[in-house]
Amino acid sequence: MRSADTSLGQGVQETVDTGDSRPAPLQLLLDSFVAIAAERHVEAILEQAVDFARLSTQARYGAAVIVDEGDISHFVHQGLTADQRSALTPVALDDRGLLGAVLLEKSAIRLERMQDDPRSAGLLDMTAPMAAFIGVPMSYDQRVLGALYLAKAPGEGTFCESDELFMEALARQAAVAVTASRALDQRDREIVERERTDVFVQLLQVIAMAANSGRTLEDALGVAIREICTRVGWPVGHVYLYDEARDALVPTDIWHFDDPDAFATFRRVTEKISVPSGLGLTGRVHLTGKPAWIYDMQVEPGQPRALSGVGIGVRGAFGFPVAIGPEVVAVLEFFTPDPAEPDDELLELMGNVGTQLGRVVERMRAQEAQGVYAADLERANAELQVLNELKSDFLATVSHELLTPLTPILGFAALLTRQWEGLTDAQRLQFAEEIEAKARALAALIDEVLIMARLEGRTLQARQQRLALRDVVDRAARHHPAYDVSVRIDVPEDLDVMADREHLQRIVNVYIDNALKYGRAPVDVSAAVVGDTVELRVCDHGDGVPEEFVPFLFEKFSQASTGSTRTATGLGLGLSVARGLAGLQGGEVWYEQGSDGGACFAVRVTRAEPLAVDM
Repeated sequence: MRSADTSLGQGVQETVDTGDSRPAPLQLLLDSFVAIAAERHVEAILEQAVDFARLSTQARYGAAVIVDEGDISHFVHQGLTADQRSALTPVALDDRGLLGAVLLEKSAIRLERMQDDPRSAGLLDMTAPMAAFIGVPMSYDQRVLGALYLAKAPGEGTFCESDELFMEALARQAAVAVTASRALDQRDREIVERERTDVFVQLLQVIAMAANSGRTLEDALGVAIREICTRVGWPVGHVYLYDEARDALVPTDIWHFDDPDAFATFRRVTEKISVPSGLGLTGRVHLTGKPAWIYDMQVEPGQPRALSGVGIGVRGAFGFPVAIGPEVVAVLEFFTPDPAEPDDELLELMGNVGTQLGRVVERMRAQEAQGVYAADLERANAELQVLNELKSDFLATVSHELLTPLTPILGFAALLTRQWEGLTDAQRLQFAEEIEAKARALAALIDEVLIMARLEGRTLQARQQRLALRDVVDRAARHHPAYDVSVRIDVPEDLDVMADREHLQRIVNVYIDNALKYGRAPVDVSAAVVGDTVELRVCDHGDGVPEEFVPFLFEKFSQASTGSTRTATGLGLGLSVARGLAGLQGGEVWYEQGSDGGACFAVRVTRAEPLAVDM
């Protein structure tokens, strides 16, 4: 459990033991919303909800459950001893006990004495000293996801109506967070599946491209063996070629090993064995012309290498043919030291790879007759891999950054709509302000992505006009809280530039935002005339940017943290957008270290000609 959780739990216990007054409920509710929204996993969300519920109500015992199709999928509890936990009756939607009743009735249950309710028998059998009880369902979109429960020992008081309201709000926020967590889990599963599909697609592309650049069939098969082992994760790969004169498959020296020493015996045995068509894995693939899988070579009958009398160090295996029409010219085989469950999707892919390689062999035969060979495509393979990695990173980052402000928005909005009459005007205003702030953050993220998309699509234009640089800087600085204290501006009032107002203001805003977020105030904004240009600098007094990260500062999705700041957040597009917007105006951006070691970001734009003065 996190250290923050530990201190919170200690705070709950101290409140129960000493009788200290409760924390301010509104502030505690706001804190709980922020803490719950920050959690990524369901278990941690429930722990936060239970901790805050106990802290607010001074309850000794707390628990929370998530129920899926009548069964508990998650269960957390606080305050019970090990014996009491083991005696706790499992909860299901069809239970008639007190805990199950909260789920079935889909409404809060509050009791001054559990002993007065016959449904509490199971809880009292735990021998835990319980009296007052409250349970509230966790619901989202009219569906009960689980419940939150609290109990107090005899003599520790009862639960009041405000406790119930607090619990209901907390349960709704937890339900929103659990729903968001599940959405992220589903996204992660989809990303894994998509990445596996991407690997397969890349494999077909890379083998086709790389094989076309080879001068011989052996070159093409060597690329295939290496790429399949590397991308699919099998440690051993080998090629058998069909020798028509001997009517047998003969071993080659085309291998791939993750660890050559670990499979030295297997290689030695293989290179001594020629395989007739139909014998063992390799012969079966040659005879049928179809991919084949072996779960465990040690128990599969008819495997010549397994019958060699020595330990060969491999067990799981699969192979597939390389064919030109009905003619199988080679068999590619792959091995792992452990038994391997059949993977039909992988076998189907290998069938496609074999077909692709067969076409390559056919082309190579024609090319060898004509003396024509394709160019090397290794560089294209590397670029394709980088692009796919960037795509996966971008999808994961965008999903997380968009959900971070969205979860509190949903929580506060739900509280306003369901508890409007029970809230004061000040509370309504505070919740509305929280929603507005998070919505603005969400809009800023989306706007950043859209601008980058327009920059890359070359649909964004610059409308250059004569601008007072000081006015542009002042407008950008006013976007930041306490700018009059944290930002010091040294830009002449009469210094004009030729630039797009919106684009230049965004560049300055990005610079100031980064300086305040990752550097140390005050932030100094200054300008200097250099020939027919103006150089604007935004400098902070922090630790600067790590030297090894400087070359990547203005690249997309690049982020770094300095020694004096928190870990970087956001999409990592701000400086890349700044570079693109400067380029639209014929300007440029760069980074330099300040005289005191802080970070300085600069932009160069065209200086406007001085205005003529009538005499």
